[in-house]
Order: sequence, then C-alpha cells, then structure tokens
Amino acid sequence: MPVREPIVLIEDIKQLKRETDTAIFAHNYMDPDIIEVADYCGDSLGMALAAEQAKQKNILICSVRYTAETAAVMAPDKNIRLSHSQAICPVTGQMSAVRVRKYREDNPDVCIMASINSSLEIKAEADICADAENILRVASSVKKDKILFLPDESLGNYLKENMPEKEIEVWPGGCPVLRSVDISDIELARQKWPGVPVVVNNACRSEVRKLADFCASTGEIVEYCNKSLHEVIICDEISIHGRLYRKYPERFFRQLAPSKLICNSMRLTTLEVVERALKGEAGEQIILPFDLAESARAPLEAMIKAVSRKRKTK
Repeated sequence: MPVREPIVLIEDIKQLKRETDTAIFAHNYMDPDIIEVADYCGDSLGMALAAEQAKQKNILICSVRYTAETAAVMAPDKNIRLSHSQAICPVTGQMSAVRVRKYREDNPDVCIMASINSSLEIKAEADICADAENILRVASSVKKDKILFLPDESLGNYLKENMPEKEIEVWPGGCPVLRSVDISDIELARQKWPGVPVVVNNACRSEVRKLADFCASTGEIVEYCNKSLHEVIICDEISIHGRLYRKYPERFFRQLAPSKLICNSMRLTTLEVVERALKGEAGEQIILPFDLAESARAPLEAMIKAVSRKRKTK
C-alpha cells in the first residue's frame, strides 16, 4: 500500500470509526495527529469517566496500559482496546503489590493512596486513588492523619509540600521523563527566553517545581496556556507544546528540554497504528480478572466521590 499523507489517513480513520462503531480516546500526551481523530482527549480519569458515558460499545484507548485498564474497570460493559500492546508506562513496574500489602499489615493506621497512573495491582491494594489535578482535594477528604502515596515520589512530595497538616510518606519512584528535568534546564530556558513564564508539571522534581512561575497538572497547564496571551515556556511532555502550537500558531510557546521530555511509550501509537487497531490488526483487547477489577474499582470510586467529578463526557 502506498504511503498516505496524514490528512488522507485521518479521513480513513474517521470512516473506520463510523464503520466499527468505535470511539477513540486520546491521552493528553498523544501526538496532535492522534488528537485530531479522537472523540475525547484528556487524562486517565477523564477517559475512564468518558468511557462510562460513551454511546459507542467499542472504545480505542490511545495511551499506555494503565489508562486502558482504568477505563475497563470503570466501564465493564464496553469493549476497551489499547492501541499498542507494548505501550507500558515504566512507573507501573517500579513497585510490587506484595510490598504494599505487607506495608498495610504493618501500618493499619495509614491511608494508602495510589496514583491513578499506577498498575491495576497497586490500585487494588489502595484505599483511594488520586490524579495530579485533584491530589490535594483527595488528600483533604482522607480522615486518617497518615498517608502513604504511591508510586510517584515527585507527586507525593508535591502533596507533602502543600499539605503539611498530614503526615505523608512516599517511596522512591516516578515518571522518568518528568523526573529527568533538572535545575540547569530551567536556568538555561530562562537565559534563552528572559522574562518568559515557566509552567512546570507537578510531577517534576521538587527543586524544579520551586523555580516555576506556575506548577500544576497537564490539564491545568493546557488551560493556563489556552488563556495566556503572552509567551510561555512549557515543562511537560513535548506533545503538549505541539498541540498548543498547532492550535495557536501565532503565539510563542517554547518547549523546555525537548530532548528529555519525550515519552517513548506514548510515541508508539501513530496514525498507522490507530488504523490497524481499528481493524483488529494491532493493539490489545483489555480483559481484566473480575476480582482484581472489583478491588481496583473501590479506590477509584472513592476518588471520584472525593473530587465530585461529574460522570459525563466532555
């Protein structure tokens, strides 16, 4: 088959969506071309809630495995397919459920809070989940004074810094992409673009966050840039810059440390992969063990209740 231009491939994918009655959900870190064909774009929580309300029976998740698993937990009546079977976030392999279970036995007075960006097995061991945007609200809802946050050390430290009234413990781990940014990257960006505000993902290291003009989740960074009329230096995965540049070509968005801020797992999904996944020739149907899915559902429901997130597709 001859190589097709993206504009042609996009139209072919839209046609396939109609023929297969499939909704495409894209993570914020997908390339702009993937977002172009998506019915929904957002974070893991947003996609899970959108899956519950989707009219289509079939949903293709363009992201990493934990996102597809979370959607499958929250929408068990839907056929959830992951776009690329090897799209696995390295964070999910940094911690074992056995270790968490042993911790609970030794520390029954501690609330175990798991990032929504964790494996299904870790979620199943947690009392409540949290996403980067709502982590402070979730922690405020916890009645216990002690919290163990897993598996993202940087996001856990962000929680500690902003909630001194709680005794919060974190274990080593986190996103290797966001944690690769250091102080020198911020300093270099400020030298290159003096006076331009720096917005930083709140899952970056503490010393990097402290140098930011604005620190928040990816969704909040996108919202900040949507409203900004001035230049912005973006410290987040490179797809965010690409997406904003395509939307606002007249604005001056700058990418911090572009050689570092690349998620290779997200980059596995291309337009060609999406087309093949819609045909059933690529990707993987997500089928979860019932007991594990039910155990993971409880902390997810607890998070949704805590943040009062409405269950409706945006």
